[in-house]
Amino acid sequence: MRLWAILLILFVSAVVLPFSSSQPAPAAVTYGETWDQSCSQGRCTLTAYPMPRYYQEAGTWKVIDESFKPCLQGFCVDKNLYQAAVSGNTVTLTRGQDALTFTLLSVKGTVPASPAVAANSLSYDLPGATLTLTYLPALFKEEIILASAPAEDVVISYSLSQSGPSFQLLDPWACDALGACLVLPTATQGSVSAITVPLDWLAAKDRAYPVTIDPSIALDADVNGHVTKDNLAFPASYNRSLNPTRPLKVGKEANTSCCWSVTKDQNHRATMEFSVPIPANATVAVVVLTTYVESLGSGANTNLSIVQAEGNSSAYPDTNSGNKLYFADLGNGSTYNTTNLTAAGFVNWTLAAGTDVESAVDDGQVFAVGFFSSGESQPAAANVQPTRISAKDDNNASRRPKLTVAYTATITTFTNGLEKENLTFTGNENITRWLDIPKDAVVLSGTMNLTGFVSGGQFPTNPWLEIGTPDGTFEWIVTGSYKQTTGILSTLSDGTTKKNLTFANKNSKRENLRLPKNADIFKAVMNVSGFSLKEWSSQPSLATGLNQSLINSLLTIEKDVTGDGNWTLLQSGHDNLGNSSIGGYYWNGTGWTKNDAYVNGLPPFKMNVTPPIPPNTVPFYIPLELVFNLTGDDRWVLIVSDRGNYSSFFWNGTLWEPDNSYVVGLKTLCNFGESVGPRNADVEFNLSGDGNWSIVLDCVPAGLWRGGYWSGAEWKEKDLYVAGLPFTNTEYSIDIEFNPHEEGVWEAYIGYFTDIAVPVKAFYWNEQQWIQNDDFVIGDPLDTGKDDDPEVVFNLTGNNEWAVVIGSRESKNMTGFTLSDSVNITDLTIDTGNDAIIDISIPGQLISPSSQVVDLNITALKNYMSTVCTTSACTVPLNISTATGGKLGLSAINVSYINVTTTPDFSAKLASILPACVCTDCQLSGNVCSVPFLFHSDTAGMLEYSALQVDYT
Repeated sequence: MRLWAILLILFVSAVVLPFSSSQPAPAAVTYGETWDQSCSQGRCTLTAYPMPRYYQEAGTWKVIDESFKPCLQGFCVDKNLYQAAVSGNTVTLTRGQDALTFTLLSVKGTVPASPAVAANSLSYDLPGATLTLTYLPALFKEEIILASAPAEDVVISYSLSQSGPSFQLLDPWACDALGACLVLPTATQGSVSAITVPLDWLAAKDRAYPVTIDPSIALDADVNGHVTKDNLAFPASYNRSLNPTRPLKVGKEANTSCCWSVTKDQNHRATMEFSVPIPANATVAVVVLTTYVESLGSGANTNLSIVQAEGNSSAYPDTNSGNKLYFADLGNGSTYNTTNLTAAGFVNWTLAAGTDVESAVDDGQVFAVGFFSSGESQPAAANVQPTRISAKDDNNASRRPKLTVAYTATITTFTNGLEKENLTFTGNENITRWLDIPKDAVVLSGTMNLTGFVSGGQFPTNPWLEIGTPDGTFEWIVTGSYKQTTGILSTLSDGTTKKNLTFANKNSKRENLRLPKNADIFKAVMNVSGFSLKEWSSQPSLATGLNQSLINSLLTIEKDVTGDGNWTLLQSGHDNLGNSSIGGYYWNGTGWTKNDAYVNGLPPFKMNVTPPIPPNTVPFYIPLELVFNLTGDDRWVLIVSDRGNYSSFFWNGTLWEPDNSYVVGLKTLCNFGESVGPRNADVEFNLSGDGNWSIVLDCVPAGLWRGGYWSGAEWKEKDLYVAGLPFTNTEYSIDIEFNPHEEGVWEAYIGYFTDIAVPVKAFYWNEQQWIQNDDFVIGDPLDTGKDDDPEVVFNLTGNNEWAVVIGSRESKNMTGFTLSDSVNITDLTIDTGNDAIIDISIPGQLISPSSQVVDLNITALKNYMSTVCTTSACTVPLNISTATGGKLGLSAINVSYINVTTTPDFSAKLASILPACVCTDCQLSGNVCSVPFLFHSDTAGMLEYSALQVDYT
């Protein structure tokens, strides 16, 4: 299990632990048929299962026991949601008053004898076959397993009687060992039914044994399964297999029976559905899906994504066109998680799916997810297997999937269902509203906005709010006329007090202010400041002297590697004739001068094919990175890759000497059996503030980023270092440097190994992941070219500026750039409130450190709030435009207004009333307590409540 998965389990566990370590309160645990829930200290954690897990006995919830036990006339499971009794060749299933009985008359002409018992299964030996009956929580499974091809059709006959709708006979099917399946028709004559498996299918030359025949019986339950696209059919056919007891398949599947021909080419996508009985007003904090990876697929089939399934299984008809739509749905939704699976076992998937879980609950739907693999897009090849994940009816109960949801709940309306209301007082008057809340709720917080308006010629006077029993203790009170409460907005709507906006050229951007709709604004100002924009300027001389004829030209640059004080550059690559090259260079002040002493001791540069060399061919001996003092030995070390095998050298003063102690652990960290291994890597110190050397590798050709740290003796996995880096199934090169743009962050520059013109991309490290920032690569052609290997260095030319030298996949395309201040904001305009009227215009350049106070136009703010906003919290746009690129700073925001306030937190008062629901005028109906909120004014006037929010579990 990966570290992030362990941390996640600890976090989810922590959600249900008390906050106080001195007197921990016991967690309140509740159950349903398919879920259990634990609540403590204001947080709840619900675990949902896609099958029944619990049943009630004498009012007590118990875990379903699936085991057969000896009974008077055979074997039985005598409790649970449904009961099963097996006597001879007769099976009886009961649930309440509903019952289903079937008698197996013969299998291949043989009547089953006494079974062998193993936990929840009964097995019968038949000539050439085995019959197994298995009790599962929502399925009574019957399997006839044929060890070899029979001499004739296999006929299974039985009699059946049924009363009540609890049990469903599923469509019988047969599948061979490679997953080729056949749906079997049922023929009925009188009281006897028969299922026939035809000999021509059983004896087909590509049939793989054993073959399983399955006529099972199910209860209603949630769904998991897979939808398969058959690429060999024309047109492609789509089929679904829902609620299988076999593992769910994900990814490409192909096989061969002879002669190197692909006889199967299928893509599988899987689905899981869960009923999540959390409150409709819940706020979800964490969603974790736990699955068991039963077996791993081939190649990229181990890289799986979980996505939003916009519709569940009932939304699509079980037809080819319906299943085609279903298949597409399981791969095109919002991505919740993408993980490369490295070993069989349990996987905890953290799903970015909180709002979708809430929406599913609000709509009365199940929460559905889809699994797909990027490997399904790979060309068909023989002996490719999909990843297999244990299904909900897996015989091993511990391997069945489950969904963990941590949440709190929120009430935002009173019993009248209104989000806000104007309470009009005609004189000295009380007005009551009721809050409906579960009586066993644990209240976390309770607030709302209260605003005074004129009615009857005056504002409300001496208003107050009292909750529960009237006892003179007010939750909110104002002395005098309620009209002069002042609010000051000092941030943009994203909570920032100041912000820098970058304009690459003539451009527009939008920021927002968030104000109470009924605010009476009397001041609205903000500071604007201009800053020069750093951009890259072309400097082809930075590549002068390098070998421009190479393809796949890879670079690594460092200062004083050999002790001569020069900048050292190692360049590797090959030409179209297969001539390989690895050369050393030093910077002579105006260009690069070749010095092969810098590569003394290194092995010959190698290629993975013989001439003529295809243009897209990648070398497999690749110098990855130069690093100084990795182990505290004051040595320069060169790390080298050879198709996933690693070696390292240190500079001994005259040549590179082999010493592989510097690459211990890399083969485990980045080796996926690929043809060329990692193409590029970067090693930096203290990237995340942890005091470690970190390494970032692109494990090509699948484009799989891996991260690791130096433990002192070996490289160990730490994929935090690669969070947020792009995955587009291509190859990358990367260089990481600290603070080129003077914003105090690590910056990563990524080149793409591709035939398509893809610009260098830039990212910054926010201590948790990499965030793309295209502002860092502004400059032509750095942001438009077909680039490969950027190497960013400081003060290469002696001008105290950052430079980048770019190696290229294509010949004669190497170049360089320097970073400099070059652009200032020109002709700034701001439109307040989106009315297309320019409220602020500052002509000419806005040059640092100039700063101006601007008026945000109170009239435009009020007009927008009164005519456009429909909710109590209003988001007002500021549309900002410039005539040129540059940086604009926004700060010192001051929007002041009157007539809005927020009540103190009244959670303590609600907690004193619950769970007994005892107070004057409190009303208890079932589990819901209606709590009175008494509003008062001494005189006529209007009091508006809005933004009511009560968080509870």
